[in-house]
Amino acid sequence: MAGTIGIVGAGSIVERYYLHALRQLGYADILIYDKIEVRSKELAQQFGVRQADIATIQQAADTIIIATPPHTHFDLVNQLLACNKTIICEKPFVLSQEHALLLNTKAQQIDANLLVAHIRRIFPGIQLAQQYIEQHQQELGKLQRVLLNEGARFNYKSQSGYVRNHPMGGVLADTGSHVLDCLLYATGLDLQPISCTLQSVEHNQPEPSHEVTCAFQINDIPVQLRLSRYQALSNKMTLQYEHATIDVPLGIKPNIRVIANQTSTIHSAATSCLTYFSQAFREELRLMLQQPDEHRFDAKRFLNLSAVLETLYKA
Repeated sequence: MAGTIGIVGAGSIVERYYLHALRQLGYADILIYDKIEVRSKELAQQFGVRQADIATIQQAADTIIIATPPHTHFDLVNQLLACNKTIICEKPFVLSQEHALLLNTKAQQIDANLLVAHIRRIFPGIQLAQQYIEQHQQELGKLQRVLLNEGARFNYKSQSGYVRNHPMGGVLADTGSHVLDCLLYATGLDLQPISCTLQSVEHNQPEPSHEVTCAFQINDIPVQLRLSRYQALSNKMTLQYEHATIDVPLGIKPNIRVIANQTSTIHSAATSCLTYFSQAFREELRLMLQQPDEHRFDAKRFLNLSAVLETLYKA
C-alpha cells in the first residue's frame, strides 16, 4: 500500500489498534513520534516502523494520525495541518466550539483533509439507526425526548494516565463524546444548526470525574445523559419520537428495536456485522484512508459535538 503514515502518540490505543490495523491494511511505511522518546522507540522496534521527530512526520507523511490525550488535540492539529495532507484526529476532536471552527476553517483554507476518528459511526446498530431514521422521518414525526445511558467497570490503562489526572480525561470526554456523537450522527443533528442549553449536571468528583448525570436540551429536545466508569448501565440510546420509540445499542450489536402502535419490532443490519472492536477499527481506518468519497468522518461534522461537550464541561 502506497503512502507514508505518520503517527503522533505512542500510547495504548496506538499499540493495541492503530499499528495492527495499518499493517493489516498493507501500509508499510510508518513513522511514529512521542514526546516520551523511549515509548516511541519501543513501538518502533516492536512493530518494525520508523521512529521520527515531529518535524520529519510533518514533512514526510502523506497522512498524519494524532493519537494523543484530548487536551493536546487543538495545538497538534493546528501545528500539523499542511497543504495536501490528511490529518486524522483521534476522538474526542476538541472540547471547544471556537477551536473546532478555527481548525475547520484553517483546513479549508489550505485544502487539507481533516478527519475525526469516531469509530462508533461504523458500528452496525448505529449505522442501522441512522439509515432507519433518515428513511422514516415523516412516519416517526418529531424527536421529543432522548435517554442516553452507558456504564461499565473501567479498565483502560493509558500510558500517560490522563484519564485519571487531567480534567479532559474524565468519563464525559471519553465515553460521553462517543455517546453524544451517536445521538448527533444517528438523528442527523450533526448536520443541522443546534443550540445546547444545560439544565443540570452532577459529577461524582471534580474533573476528571468518573460518573456524570446531565439534563440538557438540544434545540427544544430534552436529553438525559448518564455515564459511569463504575456501574454497568443499559448501554443504549432511547429516541422517543412522536409516533415511535427507537432503542439503539451503543456497542457493536447489529440490532435496533422500534416500538410503534404497541408493537415492538427488531430490525437487524443487513450487511455482514462487525464482531470485534479491532475489526471495527480496521474498517474505520480503511474508510478514512482509502475511500475519498467517505464523508462521515469530516471534521465539520463534529462542530456540534464540540459545542455540546463544551456546554456540559462549563457547568
